[in-house]
Amino acid sequence: MKRSLFSNPLVRLEFLRRFRTGGAAWGIPLLTVVPGLAVTIAYAASTRSFDAVMMGMNGFNGNEMQGLDGVSVSQVSDTGAPMFIALVAAVVMTLLVLIPAVVGGTIANERNNQTLQPLQLTSLTPTDILIGKLVSSTAYLFLLILCLAPVVAVPFLVGGVSLSNLLVVYLVLAMICVELAAVALAVSALLSKPVVSIVSSLIATGILVIGPWVVMGLAFWAQAAEGKVIAKDSVYRLLACPSPVALFSLVGDVGETSAGDFAGTAGVVGSIVCWGVVTVLALIVARSRLRAPVERDR
Repeated sequence: MKRSLFSNPLVRLEFLRRFRTGGAAWGIPLLTVVPGLAVTIAYAASTRSFDAVMMGMNGFNGNEMQGLDGVSVSQVSDTGAPMFIALVAAVVMTLLVLIPAVVGGTIANERNNQTLQPLQLTSLTPTDILIGKLVSSTAYLFLLILCLAPVVAVPFLVGGVSLSNLLVVYLVLAMICVELAAVALAVSALLSKPVVSIVSSLIATGILVIGPWVVMGLAFWAQAAEGKVIAKDSVYRLLACPSPVALFSLVGDVGETSAGDFAGTAGVVGSIVCWGVVTVLALIVARSRLRAPVERDR
């Protein structure tokens, strides 16, 4: 029997479990303080570099600096892009740890507490169980990302970042959350111990995010070792597409930085295709492990 999302009782139960626990509240400061520190550090580094340039231009008289009246408005506006890039990098690194911790033990915890089989013996299908786990987990992650709005507004108001950049970054972060949550659910469905599942999810996430870039780097290194010229549009750049980070090629230009240059249009399309393939395969693996032990138990 097909069941809509809102009529799925497990969705409501998982929402209560996810949002009424004390641990859920800790995710908000974790995902706002770390990027906030990154923005502060990036701003301080940028303004310090402006001070150094102005000191070099105006010269010194002993320990006095002549003609330096502080950082101008135009110089401050140039710090928006570095602040935005530092913020996004901090958010991604935080999510790489937070998502396995939040989702990694979801199904394994049910199996460890011996509550998975009673779910399997109800009218809920494996798809219903999987949707309940996925929707509650991603909804919580989306809420955390939404809480970033005050921090994200800082580089936008400073300047150098367009509204389209903000919207695309939010879309990419949501896509990353869905993919990594699906991978964590697959790992959790394969294992029975919550702690082992969380650690394994963290390892799988690291391999998925960093592995393709390592493979691409090794391919370029092998090409350089053979004395070949590395072309700017080398096909080896497509090796990084399976990494969720490659989705940031959708963002385009942020200040003087172009996120879409690493592999061109083929890289943008490849990163979207890889995202869909990895997400679907992970969900298929998780669903296969949610079937009842024998058919008669259904």
